[in-house]
Amino acid sequence: MSSKLSVRSAVTVFDHVVSSFFVFSKNSRNFSRNFSSISSLLTNRSCAISQQTSACSRSLGGSLCQTTRFPFRSLPTARSFSAVRRPSKKKVRQPSNEEILADVEAKKQHASPKCIVTAFATAEQYNLATLTMAIQKQALYDIINVAEDVKNAVHVETKYPTSEEPRRAFFFKEGALVCWNIGNDEAAGILRMVREHEKGPYEHELVSLESESFLYRYYEGPSKVIGSEFLVSFTSSTLDKYAFSNALALSVKLAVWEKKLQRLQGAIVLLTEDLTAGRRISLDKEQVLQKMGELLALRHMINIGSDLLDSPDFYWERAKQENLFLSALKGLSVPKRTRVMNEKLNHCLELMELIKTHLSDQHHIRLEWMIIALITIEILFELLHYLI
Repeated sequence: MSSKLSVRSAVTVFDHVVSSFFVFSKNSRNFSRNFSSISSLLTNRSCAISQQTSACSRSLGGSLCQTTRFPFRSLPTARSFSAVRRPSKKKVRQPSNEEILADVEAKKQHASPKCIVTAFATAEQYNLATLTMAIQKQALYDIINVAEDVKNAVHVETKYPTSEEPRRAFFFKEGALVCWNIGNDEAAGILRMVREHEKGPYEHELVSLESESFLYRYYEGPSKVIGSEFLVSFTSSTLDKYAFSNALALSVKLAVWEKKLQRLQGAIVLLTEDLTAGRRISLDKEQVLQKMGELLALRHMINIGSDLLDSPDFYWERAKQENLFLSALKGLSVPKRTRVMNEKLNHCLELMELIKTHLSDQHHIRLEWMIIALITIEILFELLHYLI
């Protein structure tokens, strides 16, 4: 029974092997047939490609072959390099001097003619209340409000214009006057009117000597400062001119203070010469204290009583006008001049303090000699009383 089962299983395995062999041989014949067809197709394709490559190289000299069957760039030959031309650079023509001058003149035609703005420092302060009443009574100028938060200046504009550019003026509480497009005769009349409302007026020669004049004109761009000239935009408001005027007012005030310091320095130089020569100082202690008080008052006005070290509160919410104000101050060298003034004041105060100490020491020495003399006299009296 077991032998019959083993023979039957062997026959079954043999049948599977034979059927598998026939299937494999059939697939092998199909594979070889497919492989041969693919090989012949690849051979034909390579021949066609080589023919197209040679044709493109001969006709175009290595340029791009315009065919849909061969969309690749062929390798350039020695002949193709000689046939290819390099693209020529386009020459940019430089403008001549005449054209440049014509362009500059064309730009100037869009700008207005130049006018003059002049600033004066006439007093320590103005009484703006009485000054406003006097302007209204005179009836020659209209008072125009700059802004609601402007409390330190009065802005006026003439009622009878003589040109397209109106004549206007800014009166600052700090004792400065800025005139826009106002002639010398009219400015002199304004200065005479202001004299009645001044507190601590300056000398007339000092006012005229330390006045400053600058050019300004209108143009299409934004307002700015270029050198010693103000460029005012056609679309600018009165605030731009107020910012420029504020900077000019501080500049002329600083010029007056510089002149005062120069006078004080002249007196101090004489003291240093006396110290150098070993001579007796011509000033007493009270006079030295008076000079020190003048120097301290001047330093107080520069650093605390003015806006030379910091922008006013008016510009906190007006960045554009603040930039104009700061650029105008920089153009007028106000920050540098303020720094030099403070250095000079510190030097003068140190020197006056040294002189004060020297005078105090001399006074102490004098008192000591007086005490010694009194003691000596008392001793002599005692000796005489003892001998007698």
